[in-house]
Amino acid sequence: MHTHPTLITFTQIIYMNILDKRRRQKHFLLIDDKQILEQYRRKCLRFRWFLLITLMNNLSLIPTRRHHQKLTINRHNQKINQRTLSDSLVSNGTVTVNMCQ
Repeated sequence: MHTHPTLITFTQIIYMNILDKRRRQKHFLLIDDKQILEQYRRKCLRFRWFLLITLMNNLSLIPTRRHHQKLTINRHNQKINQRTLSDSLVSNGTVTVNMCQ
């Protein structure tokens, strides 16, 4: 163990400088990690947004969408209902013309 006051003071100053430097580096790394995480999140969100836009603008995918499938089924059912209605009207002896189509 050293007992010389100048040597003790010098080593304390050096030790405090080393600790201070480590704290600053650790704080800097924490900030840097947060920034990296935020950049990663933004990158993921940007990718998802571009993927959404790409899929929405892809015309070949429109028939596979649920909403479009429901509309197609509803239109098909409407046509079947119109045909059965027109068949029943013709069988009664009256003919109707649908001007909406």
